[in-house]
Amino acid sequence: MSILLISQRKLYPMADGALIYSFGLIKLLKKMGGDVTLVSFTDGEEYSNDEIEELKKYVSEVHLCRLTWKSTALNLSMKYPNNIRKYTRKAMFRLLADIKKRKQYDTVIIDHLQMFEYAKMFSECRVILHTHNVESDIWFEYAKKCKRIVKVLVKRSAKMTYEYEKKAIKTADYVTAISESDAQKFSSMVPEKKIEVLRGFSEYQIIKNNSSMQKVSKKILFIGSYGWYPNVAAAKYLINEVMPILRAKKLDVKLYLVGKDPTDEMIECGKKHTDIIVTGMVDSVDPYIEECDLFVNAVCEGSGINIKMTEAMGKGIPIVTSEFGARGYDLENGEQVLIYKNSTECAEYIEKLLRDRQFAIQLRNNARAFYEEFNMPAEKVRDLFITK
Repeated sequence: MSILLISQRKLYPMADGALIYSFGLIKLLKKMGGDVTLVSFTDGEEYSNDEIEELKKYVSEVHLCRLTWKSTALNLSMKYPNNIRKYTRKAMFRLLADIKKRKQYDTVIIDHLQMFEYAKMFSECRVILHTHNVESDIWFEYAKKCKRIVKVLVKRSAKMTYEYEKKAIKTADYVTAISESDAQKFSSMVPEKKIEVLRGFSEYQIIKNNSSMQKVSKKILFIGSYGWYPNVAAAKYLINEVMPILRAKKLDVKLYLVGKDPTDEMIECGKKHTDIIVTGMVDSVDPYIEECDLFVNAVCEGSGINIKMTEAMGKGIPIVTSEFGARGYDLENGEQVLIYKNSTECAEYIEKLLRDRQFAIQLRNNARAFYEEFNMPAEKVRDLFITK
């Protein structure tokens, strides 16, 4: 089975959940006998030799196309929403045309809605739109935060994105969603289209073993790419709402904010408070997962599901999460994770896990068992991507 996967970004460095989700699919396709060609944009950096070597374990070819940016004003004048238009480039059409001349493909996977313009080049192939979220939802939510003329422009882009998303769902041969909620929204756009729910593909080993679980470091962890505004909002919530309560409790807790592109405000908070550590981009999050006592998922907006939850459950660190952060997972409060309603409850749950490590161990064991059942839709993937 020859598969072409077209994605909007290069997979390394693997700095966020979207990249983990894409790479997990590629690994599973390889395991099932798929011969994958990977094509994506880059904003300038090439893959390193080590990254190419790692990718070649799972794909037969790797191609990059430089993403050149056009002005926002130009994009707004086009028939497409800006978030689609900026990924529509002649250089990518040329690259894909050259690849198509040299190799025939059975399946073309459009990884992210933004790349769907290239589906028209492969009408003879089975085209799968592999979504990571409901793109139009994100833009409608973002519009609510904007003011004046910016609000008008963003809302216009959201409406255009909705219409584009609806057309893409209707046109694709198959469509995947990352959660039941997303699938229902796509079905409301195009009722006749069957949407396949594929929630994750990772194979994580437990990083935080029972020995490290017994120790208490009084360190709590949040991981995110801070170029994505819901992660910035989550970091601010932990800094401004949760940490003051933990300080008042005199728990001597340190908050680790791990991930690329921290904002200036986050960096300044790290300088001002010795109990807030802002790391920036790291080679691996695993040492932080091993060292910290628990993971706090404070995300309260966005779409899809939080892949960071899958990673935390898979790698064996206990989790305190917002109700929103737990969406898309059929989790029970107190069984696999602790789900808080407000900052006071969040702080109480953090204190509980720090003081009762046996409960923390049981919680994370249940979460790992849930992950193993939830995360690997092997038969559905084989049926959809390989044998259909």
